[in-house]
Amino acid sequence: MSSYKLLELFGARIVDNPAKKVRTIHMDFAPDNGAVAKAMRGGEGTELVQAVRQIANEAAVLRAAYVPNADASQYGSGFFLPPSIARQNQAEQERIRAERERIQNEPGSGMSAMWTQREEVT
Repeated sequence: MSSYKLLELFGARIVDNPAKKVRTIHMDFAPDNGAVAKAMRGGEGTELVQAVRQIANEAAVLRAAYVPNADASQYGSGFFLPPSIARQNQAEQERIRAERERIQNEPGSGMSAMWTQREEVT
C-alpha cells in the first residue's frame, strides 16, 4: 500500500497541482468508518452501526417474548454484542477457567479436600 493510500485511509485529502508541481495534504477529521476512528472508539462501530445492532437486539428480544419456544436459527436472528462487552466476557471466562484449573491442580484444595479426613479418629 502506498503512503498516499495510507494517508487517505486515515482521512487525509491529497490535492495535486501539476502546474506548480505541488502536492498538498489536508488533514481533516478522520472518517467515521476509518481505521483511526475505529481504534479511538476501542473497536466499536460507528454510531449508525451501533444503532442498527441495538434495533436488531430489541427485535430479537421481542420475538423471543412473543414466541418463547421458537429456535432463533429458524429466523436467522442473533444477538449482537459490542466488541468491548465481548472482550469483557472473554476475559471473565478466561479468569473462571484459570481459577478452576488452579483449584483442581492445587494439592489439598477442591471438593476432595472437603471430604477427606485429615486426622485419625480413635
